[in-house]
Amino acid sequence: MKKIIIAIAILFGTVGFVHAQATTTATKTTKKEKKAKTTAAAPATTVQTKGTKKDGTPDMRLKANKVKATAPAAAAPAAAPMATAKPVKAPKTKAVPAAAPIAKPATQAAPATAAKTADKAIGTDAKGRTIYQGPRGGKYYIDKSGNKEYVK
Repeated sequence: MKKIIIAIAILFGTVGFVHAQATTTATKTTKKEKKAKTTAAAPATTVQTKGTKKDGTPDMRLKANKVKATAPAAAAPAAAPMATAKPVKAPKTKAVPAAAPIAKPATQAAPATAAKTADKAIGTDAKGRTIYQGPRGGKYYIDKSGNKEYVK
């Protein structure tokens, strides 16, 4: 019985919160008012022809303009105004000074394939890979990617 009463109380509580929010109703405008607003808002000097944007370039969303753009230049009518393309600026890049070559000391004559580890090399396996022993006794070799591969 207590569960039913609690459930009903929760139900009425949530319904009360939902209806407690204030809603505003939009004022309805008539067709005449809408027409008056749109005619007053449009400037009288701007004349937009069908199929062009406000800046005078062809609107490529229309099929007719897409066809005109893909047609060869000789087939285009002479009376059609040609839009001039704006030059595209190259992206700016930062100048990086050339790095001076780093000279290696003459005493460092280690082969290029030797891995740079602080661990002790204890031998090689059957494939010729150098086996190293880590600080806690684990044995591994360095694969082609430079990762440690532990030996069981």
